Amino acid sequence: MKTSFVFVLFILLVLPAQAQNNYTQAIRQGDAALRRGEYKTAIKKYFAAEAFDPSKKDVVQRKVEVAFDKIEALRVEAEATKQQVQVALDQVRAEQGKTVEALAQVKEEQVKTTAALEKANKLINAFYFYDNKFALAFKNGLFYFIDKNGDPVYKLGQWGRAEQFDEFGFAKVHRLFGDTIVTFNQETYEEILNYSWYSEITPERYLIDTTGEKFLLATSLDDLNKEIEAVDFRSKKLDRLPETIGHSTKISRLLLSYNKLTSLPEQIGELKNLTFLYLSDNQLTSLPEQIGELKNLTTLVLWYNQLTSLPVQISELKNLTTLGLQGNPIPEPEKEKIRQLLPNCEIRF
Repeated sequence: MKTSFVFVLFILLVLPAQAQNNYTQAIRQGDAALRRGEYKTAIKKYFAAEAFDPSKKDVVQRKVEVAFDKIEALRVEAEATKQQVQVALDQVRAEQGKTVEALAQVKEEQVKTTAALEKANKLINAFYFYDNKFALAFKNGLFYFIDKNGDPVYKLGQWGRAEQFDEFGFAKVHRLFGDTIVTFNQETYEEILNYSWYSEITPERYLIDTTGEKFLLATSLDDLNKEIEAVDFRSKKLDRLPETIGHSTKISRLLLSYNKLTSLPEQIGELKNLTFLYLSDNQLTSLPEQIGELKNLTTLVLWYNQLTSLPVQISELKNLTTLGLQGNPIPEPEKEKIRQLLPNCEIRF
């Protein structure tokens, strides 16, 4: 009994100390990334620190605000530089053709302005905009999205936590306590941002698209249930998809890229609501016949697999508008067959 008591006491003492060490390490890593200008990494490290020690939430929020202030300053600097470059270019053009003697000076100014413009473009590119439209912003403890003018994109809402839009046009977000997807206007926006009851973050994670539509999200196998509407298992080193995926019939977005899948279970056909299926960068050698049961599928991405053909049931996907097959060893006769099976679909080989 005494030994058990000592062991429990040891655990009670060690766990908080370990958590504190993890918190400190994550904060240091975040600070180091911030100094290097790696703002996305810094923000992730700060949130990891908060997970290790939730009592430091205020400290973490201040550090996240600093990171976003630096990002905003970067954007402002880039826009100012572009304006300066444009003025200089206008002056150069005005000087052109005046005198032969001025030609050399004009060329020198063009070199300078071109270099400045390249710098401005690099600055703007560092401040990531999905599809040249949306970037992530942070203010008063809330995440939201802005356009290239720095104005809020109201249809994309506001969130307790959020990530940037990825290359497929999806962003992962955490809802705020008591919140729903918010549409708001310029007059009410600042007022909403300052409501203190938005400080709590729900554990549920969502996937949003560029229209602002949101989907209850699973990012691990343990998250799967009958209410899940989107699945993001990208880069999970999966070599198989569990047959239980067929139980989550509300799924409309299924992201499985960058894994080691060689096949799909027949139960994939149970996902009648599926509209987006991303399977790029796997090791698929075939698709099951049940793929033809996904009647609502509009986008099927199969880049960089080992496919040499598709099942004839693919022709049953009457709503399919986009099919990506780049990077697969599909022979030319099979390509022509696929085109005939899907005459109204945009196919890229």
